[in-house]
Amino acid sequence: MPSKCVGIVREVYNKWERRAPLTPAHVKELVARGVQVLVQPSTARVFSDEQYVRAGATLSEDLAPANVIVGVKQVPEPALLADKTYLLQPHHQGAA
Repeated sequence: MPSKCVGIVREVYNKWERRAPLTPAHVKELVARGVQVLVQPSTARVFSDEQYVRAGATLSEDLAPANVIVGVKQVPEPALLADKTYLLQPHHQGAA
């Protein structure tokens, strides 16, 4: 497993969430730079699992190998992995 690994978490906060923190084009760029990308499968995400695989990502339920985990909304506390860096975009209605 490469020393640089990014995981894309499946969004579970809102069942209608279709946004993705990284596009397949971003994944292709990361992979070209030697970064492994793990993607939790999702039928709701705007980009298909197959698009991520074609870009060089690996589908995986387990994001434990990732150094950095990215997502759109917060990850439920019980699902947080220790010693990981999370990059999320949580914002609240009415926030300036």
